[in-house]
Amino acid sequence: MHTQRPFLDCALEGVTYYYATSLIVVVGAVFGATTIGQRNRVPAAEAGVLGRFANWDGVWYRQIAEDGYSNDPTRLSSVGFFPAYPLVARVVADVTRTRVDWSLLLVSHGALLATFVLLGRYVQERFPREGRDLVHFTLLAFGLVPTTFFFRMAYTESLFCLFTTLSLLGMHRRWHPLLVAVVVGSATATRLVGIALVPAFCLYAWRHPPGPAERDARDSQLASGDFCAVSGRGGRYRAAAKIDVARRLLALGLLVAVAMWGLIAFITFQWVEFGDPLAVVKTQTIFALRHGQIASMGERLLAAMTLEPIWATYWPGDVGYWGRYDPRAVPVLSLQFANPLFFCGTIVVIAIGCWRRRLTTYEWLSAALLLLIPYVLRSHDNAMAGFGRFSAVVIPVYPVLGWLLLKLEPGARCAILCVSAFFLGAYAAMFAANYWFV
Repeated sequence: MHTQRPFLDCALEGVTYYYATSLIVVVGAVFGATTIGQRNRVPAAEAGVLGRFANWDGVWYRQIAEDGYSNDPTRLSSVGFFPAYPLVARVVADVTRTRVDWSLLLVSHGALLATFVLLGRYVQERFPREGRDLVHFTLLAFGLVPTTFFFRMAYTESLFCLFTTLSLLGMHRRWHPLLVAVVVGSATATRLVGIALVPAFCLYAWRHPPGPAERDARDSQLASGDFCAVSGRGGRYRAAAKIDVARRLLALGLLVAVAMWGLIAFITFQWVEFGDPLAVVKTQTIFALRHGQIASMGERLLAAMTLEPIWATYWPGDVGYWGRYDPRAVPVLSLQFANPLFFCGTIVVIAIGCWRRRLTTYEWLSAALLLLIPYVLRSHDNAMAGFGRFSAVVIPVYPVLGWLLLKLEPGARCAILCVSAFFLGAYAAMFAANYWFV
């Protein structure tokens, strides 16, 4: 059996992979901003190379960090974005006295660096018999999947990945449920899809072993021969058991409230500030590509079950056709073209992980919901836009990808990693050059 390495070794390993893979993105983004040229198809965060790291959604996060939230039910407004990331960036800007555009990147890269370190440690503890190679290839996969270039931009993805990884590590290490609930709640303050972590947390909180006081009481009953109280015979025990279940259900309900503290706080803020607790949901429909044809929930479910959002991306006669939204790009370099491919590929990796028993219940449940929730709610209205990015934050996928890479022949493995690195840099360059990249 492989012994567990010191945390400092894991930290240095995480820093190394963070630096090497992030360098590809930074070089690509600088090349895109300075050489490819600005397309000016969407407003940039500000002029210059630094502003190119805050294109698209980054513009809104910068606005929130600088000016706070605004809401206009008839047009695009900043209330459509969750608060954790821009608020942390605002705090960093105040403490370090740097510009907000710098603080946004500091938060993104700081969270990403921490995720590299924690993910390496998590894989080591989850698979202690498989050696360091699995950690290496897991971190390579996490760093080189092409859509992870968003992790280095002024986007929420890296912060969300940090909270997801921390929650999985906490459940693996059997942290107190209250501590895990606070972490999961932080994820719900970062992105709406953070609620995908709540069911796995509920299962963990219910399975969590009794506290020391309860164990001592049970051991005392066994030692005194009070087998009736322990084995379940007798009315007194049944009554006590019912009380215990009720107590556990009450505790679980309170823990779930804590696990959703971020979402609850944001809803409360919208209610107090704008008089509409669901302003974020209504605004996100305006951001949707099909904002003039928003479907009902029944229509979304039917579309999801028939896989309509996926095949419509490649059907020229459909309003969801990728070329309608990204007409200047060739398919091989179009993220709108590739979004369904990343989504379907992630599903395949999850299925392999379940089949080969590489995923725990907490992992596959979280992974499945991280994909299912946006697929049902947003795939039709948004014509699959953003699904490469949504798939990238499914943290349980990366140890499976690392294991698959480990099984490949060295030549095939090297080819896959080189192609991934190329697209990682190319996507970063096109993002910085203001191509359509959502």
